[in-house]
Amino acid sequence: MNNRNKDDKSSWLDRVRTNSWESEILIVGFVLIILLQTIGYFEVLKNNQAYLNSYWGGMESVVNSILVPLIINVLFISNFVLVISLSIYLIMRGFWVAVIGLSSVFPKGINVKKLNYSKYYTSKLYKYDIDHYSIIIDKICSSIFSISFLIIMFIISLSFFFSTFILLLLGSDYIFVILNSSLNYKPPGWLLSPFVLMYFFLGIIHFMDFILLGPLKRIKWNWFTRYYSIIVKFFSIITLTRFYEILFYTFISRLKKRYIFLFIISLVILINFWGNWFFYNDYLFAKYVDTKKLFSFYKYEDKYEKHLQLSDDKYASNYKMMIQSGVITDSFLELHIPYNPTLNYSIINECDEMKGEKISNDQILKCIDDIYIILLDGINVGELEWVFESHSYIERTGFFTVIDLSDQNKGRHNLIIHSNPKYSLKDEFDTESGAISASFNATIREEIPFYYYPSP
Repeated sequence: MNNRNKDDKSSWLDRVRTNSWESEILIVGFVLIILLQTIGYFEVLKNNQAYLNSYWGGMESVVNSILVPLIINVLFISNFVLVISLSIYLIMRGFWVAVIGLSSVFPKGINVKKLNYSKYYTSKLYKYDIDHYSIIIDKICSSIFSISFLIIMFIISLSFFFSTFILLLLGSDYIFVILNSSLNYKPPGWLLSPFVLMYFFLGIIHFMDFILLGPLKRIKWNWFTRYYSIIVKFFSIITLTRFYEILFYTFISRLKKRYIFLFIISLVILINFWGNWFFYNDYLFAKYVDTKKLFSFYKYEDKYEKHLQLSDDKYASNYKMMIQSGVITDSFLELHIPYNPTLNYSIINECDEMKGEKISNDQILKCIDDIYIILLDGINVGELEWVFESHSYIERTGFFTVIDLSDQNKGRHNLIIHSNPKYSLKDEFDTESGAISASFNATIREEIPFYYYPSP
C-alpha cells in the first residue's frame, strides 16, 4: 500500500513537472503586468521620501530617512530585476513553444538528404536532435524562472539584515536614554557598540559565504564547523535565507558555478546598460545647458496640470517651487513654495520670531518670509504676505504668496528664490547616544524664468 502511494505521488510530481510551463507562463504574464504598472509609482515614493523627511525629529525621522528609503529601493531593484529576467523567460519560452510546434509538425527533424550538403556539414546536421534541443531550452526557461526569484529573495534578505542592524542601533540608543534618564547614569559608548558591530560583521561574513556559494562550509575543521553552524542558523532565520536555501543548494549542486556567475553578471550588466544608455542625442542640453534655468513644466501650474492630463502619470508628485504660468497676463505673480522638512531645525531654533513659549501661525509665516529671499530680475522684492497652502491637485502642503508685477515692463523676467545665509538649514540626527550620526547643511536656490504680457 505504501509503495502504491509513493508511486502515485511520484507520478503526480512527474505530471506537475511536465506541465509546469503552463503555470509558469500564467504566473509570469500576470506578474509582468503588475510590475510594469507599478514602476512609475516607485519614483513617486522616492520623491516623497526625499522631500517630505528630514534627519532632525527623533527616532521616527531615523526610520523614515534610512529604513523606508531602503525598503523602497529594494522593492524598485527587485521590480527591475524581475521585469528583465521574466521578459527573457517569456522570449525563451516562446522560442521553446515554437520548437515544440515544429517538432510536432516534422517529428523526424532535419531532412539531411534533401539539403544535399557536403560531407562536412552533413556530419554536423546528423548531430542535431530537435527533441533534445527542446529539452535544453525547457531547462533553461525553468532555471531562469527560479534564479530570478532566488535573486529577489536574496535582495530582500539583505534588506532585512540592514534593517535589523539599524533597529539594533536604535535599540541601543533607547537603552542609552533609559539609563541616562531613570538611573542618571551615562554608559560609555564602547559598552553597547561591540555587540552591534559584531552582529554587523558576522552578518557580512554570512552573506559573503552565501554569495560565493559556500566556501566556508567546505572547511573540515570540527571546531570551526560547530561554531559557524550556530552563526549560519541564527542569520538564516533573521535574514529569511532558511526559507529558500533548498533552491540555493539545488542550484549550486546541479549547475556549474561559472554558469550561475555568468547569469548574475550578465543580468547586472544588462540592468546597468539599460539604466545608463542614452537613447536620444541630447548632447547640447546634457553638456552645456544649466538645467536649473530650463523653462520646465514642473515650475508652472498650468503646464504641469496639462502634463498630468495628457500623460499616463497617475500620481502627481512635484515638489518644485511654482508660479501660475510661464506667460503671465495678470498684474501679479502667484508663488507656491512646498513645505520642506529640512527647514524645521532653523525655524524652531534659529528664527528670532520663535523665541516665545507659544508658537503661532503668524510667527511661522514671518520666519518663512525671513528664510526665503526672493529676487525679481536681481532686485529684492522685500517683505511679502504669506499664507499656509494645501495645493489643489498636487497632494502637498506649503506656503503661498503674491508678488506685484504692475510696475514691471513687458517681456522676459527672472524670479530667483534662495535661502537666507544667516540660517544654517542644518539637518542632523538628534539621537541621544550618537550611535547613528549624519548631518548636512541644506541650500535652497530655485530659478523660474517667465514672460510678462499683461492683458489690456
